[in-house]
Parts: sequence; C-alpha cells; structure tokens
Amino acid sequence: MLEGEGVSQPPAALASGREREAAQAELVGGRRYRGNLARMRLDAYTIVFLRRPPDSPQFTEEQLDELQRGHLAFNARMRAAGHALIAGPFMDQADVSWRGISVFRTSIEETRRLVAEDPSIQARRMSADIFTWLMPEGTLGDRPATTIDVD
Repeated sequence: MLEGEGVSQPPAALASGREREAAQAELVGGRRYRGNLARMRLDAYTIVFLRRPPDSPQFTEEQLDELQRGHLAFNARMRAAGHALIAGPFMDQADVSWRGISVFRTSIEETRRLVAEDPSIQARRMSADIFTWLMPEGTLGDRPATTIDVD
C-alpha cells in the first residue's frame, strides 16, 4: 500500500512572505532585526517511512529471510542508481510497527513507482508512507528532486 500526496506548489503551511518575515524576525542585541527572511529557496526530497501493517500476512522464517534479502538488494539498487540518498532501519522506536526510512532524490510519483518494486512492499510485509520533505537549499547536497522558490 502506498500513501501520500504530491506537492506541485509550496505547502499551505508556508506562510506568505510578509507573515513569514514577521514570524522570523530575530532579536539581535536587544533589537528586532528583519533581514530578507521572506525569500527562500527550498530543496524537495521524497521521504519514505516504512511500517509493518497490522494486517501483514504471516511468513515462515525462510520467507522472511528471502524478503529481507530482496528488500536489502532493492535498497542497494536505489542507492547505486542515485535515486536514494539514504535508507535504513529504526531502533528504539516506541511503536515497533515503524520499520525504517529512506530519502529519495526523485519526484513523489517516481518514488511511488520505485518503492512499489520493493519485495517487502509487494508481499505486504511493509507499507510505505511517502511524501515530500522541504529543507533549505543545499542542506543535503546538490541533487534534490527539485528546488522551489518561496516568496
């Protein structure tokens, strides 16, 4: 199961330039400073959170080993092809259904298509929550899915 929505415009959570500038004004030396905080460039990456669905089928140990090998090979292919920046499991999470995270450099549509090829997704061992993640330009390097200007 794949979930999430694409972002064709900056999300509504990003306030207008004037509202954001007022909210971002800083106190420097006891004085309120407003630089050009209203304009920014944001890199967009696609985040994939993997979960174990509550209705996941039961698997034998042999099947689980095979699924894990396929899942790890899928992650290696995504990194080798330059689609995924990082991928890895969680530890110490309060909700053990949360299994791992990946950050992709591809559009949300392309990421959905790629993640659907993961054997663990195909077998319903895991489900994926997929969405766009915005951050200041250059934070994770020079190859985001896209870069947007926000006024």
